[in-house]
Amino acid sequence: MTETSNHQGFVPPVWLRSPVVQSALASAKFRKRGATDLEGAAQYHLLTGGSGARTSCLLSRHPQSRGLVVILHGWLGSVQSAYVVSTAKFLFRQGYSVCRVNLLEHGDSVTLNPGFHHAAEDADLFDAIAEATGLTDDESVSLIGYSLGGNFALRVARRLRSQPLPKMGHVFAISPVIDPVSSSPMIDSHPLMRAYFTRKLRRWLREKTEAFPDRYQAGNIAKHKDVLGMSHDIICGWTEFETLDDYFRAYRLLPSDFEGCPAKLTLFGAFDDPVVSGSDIAAMAGRDMDVIMSPFGGHNGFFDAVRGPTFYDRAILNSLSSAI
Repeated sequence: MTETSNHQGFVPPVWLRSPVVQSALASAKFRKRGATDLEGAAQYHLLTGGSGARTSCLLSRHPQSRGLVVILHGWLGSVQSAYVVSTAKFLFRQGYSVCRVNLLEHGDSVTLNPGFHHAAEDADLFDAIAEATGLTDDESVSLIGYSLGGNFALRVARRLRSQPLPKMGHVFAISPVIDPVSSSPMIDSHPLMRAYFTRKLRRWLREKTEAFPDRYQAGNIAKHKDVLGMSHDIICGWTEFETLDDYFRAYRLLPSDFEGCPAKLTLFGAFDDPVVSGSDIAAMAGRDMDVIMSPFGGHNGFFDAVRGPTFYDRAILNSLSSAI
């Protein structure tokens, strides 16, 4: 029986309780410092989905590996996102091999594929992750996803019911997007978040259209001042979807999606998250997953100290250690 629980032990000091501070710390560049051992061991691999779409990963094998952990970043991030590197170096130092995978249309996969791969497509990413799990001899594999990557991680778990990956024992999702219909407008409603994501989306647009100018024209897309406006023009202009709502519903998750999932599932959410709906995450509880909610934490945050591992880093390590 699964349950919703509070973040027992997660009590950030008052000055760290702001969701803006928590969310900003998640992407703070200083968190990538001291990752020399992780990056020194990192090997670049291309991964290919069933349709031929390619993405890439950085695999850091631990010489005495306790298991493989695959990590998926969030929307408009990459394998070098601060929150990904921070968790990867923490787990690597605890004896785990770590494979950081770029989502399609992220990292160098933006220019690897002339086709446009939107967030509602998960078959190729599932194939890529399956390939990544075969890059080492580890008998146990876990998957961690952040935000949109958390949504993808849960869709990987959903596919395990019909496409088993026997090594995949645990899937963790931090601040996962559950219902894009309710979560997507949240970014535009917050000025700092809107500025952050529109800047990154314009950079992505520039990279994609410069790589394939004969296939994609940015046109007036980048002139929008909001994420939803830019997203509408991209999705409704470049895909088969006629409306953004149709697109968002295509990757919405429901509690019933995970009945009979062979992997253990753990979600971390915060009710003050400015990017995704904490209520949507909480509503997944009581089914086939553990949902750990907190009043604080922001988006991908969960810091009770500026430096050192986050609450979810420690919780994930405890889960992985207890499974050995």
